Amino acid sequence: MGAADGSGRSSAHHIEQPRSASTRRPSQSRLSPVDLSAIVLEAADERRRLGLPDGVDLRTAAVPTPQLVGDRARLRELLSIMLDNAVTYTRAGEIFLSVRSDGVDAVIRVTDTGIGIPTDELTRVFERFHRAGNVREETIRGSGLGLTIARSIAQAHRGTIEAFATGDPGTTFIVRLPLARRKRTVG
Repeated sequence: MGAADGSGRSSAHHIEQPRSASTRRPSQSRLSPVDLSAIVLEAADERRRLGLPDGVDLRTAAVPTPQLVGDRARLRELLSIMLDNAVTYTRAGEIFLSVRSDGVDAVIRVTDTGIGIPTDELTRVFERFHRAGNVREETIRGSGLGLTIARSIAQAHRGTIEAFATGDPGTTFIVRLPLARRKRTVG
């Protein structure tokens, strides 16, 4: 992850990495069963070690989920991007990171009490270089690539990512990743 910029916020690690490393699909050799609950807790612990702005609390709820097949490093990158994004846009309040299973998908949720995203821009935040209008008015640095990379990682794992307005202010991002299918036995 990046270093603090003096405001207590972290500069985004994923922006500092070469684009080729962040936009490639997971190779078959890197796919293995992963414990997403453990990865969620690791990402939260790392974010806490890097620091949070004064007045921002990071809470987690990682219910053990069935394994999914994925690229552990890329899934960790996805979580880092989502947490960096939440920290960058939350000046005070709370960030809540959770993972659970709905029986078909692992569902990751990141909710913050940050500045929010205008409703008409909720789908556009995943476009390359797009930054929401309320962000452009602020002095918050960024390239507009983080959520594009997060979406590409989710899609490479046959998953989805969506953004939702949670009120005034705040945003929730939900990532859905298919669980590993169990082989049926005839008996």
